[in-house]
Amino acid sequence: MTVATVTVEEAAAWLQAGAPPTWYAEHDGAHAGLVLGSPLPQAPRPGMTPGIGPFWISELFVVPDHRRQGVGTALVRHVEGWVRGQGGTALRLHAQAGSEPFLAALGYARSDSLRERRLA
Repeated sequence: MTVATVTVEEAAAWLQAGAPPTWYAEHDGAHAGLVLGSPLPQAPRPGMTPGIGPFWISELFVVPDHRRQGVGTALVRHVEGWVRGQGGTALRLHAQAGSEPFLAALGYARSDSLRERRLA
């Protein structure tokens, strides 16, 4: 299985246009899934090293024919490594129905501290 990004030139143009960081997975020569997210800048605070704040995974999708073959795990682990390399210390996401066992197996804890208010 391969987890890749677009070329450096494509990524630079993509990010300059405001697109979020995106990775995709190939498995057995076919597109198998993708993950995209949003690095949140860390507000400057006295005594804190600048870096990114929590990284939000806004989309994690694995093609149904490629599920339960390590594609989702490879994507998440790849993003974790990238976030660490950027100085980030946390990943967050909204769990979809049925994803709790997968996320728990990867070490993601349920958080009761997140609050949301729908405005529309």
